[in-house]
Amino acid sequence: MLPFLQFGYILERSGLINPFNFSVSSESGKSFQKTSVDLNYTLSYRGRNRGLGIRFFSGIMLKNNAEYPFYRFSAGGRSGSEQYLYQGFYLDRFNLNETFWSHQMSLSEGGLVSPVNNTLGYSRWLFSLSLTSNLPGPALWIPVKPFVNVLLNDHGIEGTVKTPLFFEAGFKAGLWNFFEIYIPLLVSANIESITGSYKDRIRFVFKLNVLNPIRLK
Repeated sequence: MLPFLQFGYILERSGLINPFNFSVSSESGKSFQKTSVDLNYTLSYRGRNRGLGIRFFSGIMLKNNAEYPFYRFSAGGRSGSEQYLYQGFYLDRFNLNETFWSHQMSLSEGGLVSPVNNTLGYSRWLFSLSLTSNLPGPALWIPVKPFVNVLLNDHGIEGTVKTPLFFEAGFKAGLWNFFEIYIPLLVSANIESITGSYKDRIRFVFKLNVLNPIRLK
């Protein structure tokens, strides 16, 4: 059994006008210790559920054993197999082959949508900024929102594109808090060198835990 300790502080304001959520957390295990800050803020527009979503994340490793790099911070969303605490429900968590369900992810830490973790590896420190907004005009039955993600970490990709600055922009659509599909259309050269075609960058968030009739407060 591997024990982990998590503790932190959360400050939030709910409601329709400019809600925000701010958290400071620390996590440690036998071979690592890390701390992070996560801020989510919505600048509300006129109209219900319309606004500019802003997320800032910063994390740093205070201690880490090089034999276990996946305890470090991930630049991209973690797939089921990359989550060492086994959070959420992933139908393809332990399948080593590429399938539709292997594109399921959890957006946390660095927040890049593009699947960069396998090539880039994990980071000792990183900063990321994510922006989402509503499209002008009347709301669609299935909402579509543009997004922009920018990330700076402690290392780049080995090869011709070594810059540690990453950028991506595209659209996301879906039913929030249940299913979202992300399509990064414009990416920086270092991300493109990993993922190739935009079709290989499409990923989705599928939160099956909202269907659980027994939910702990």
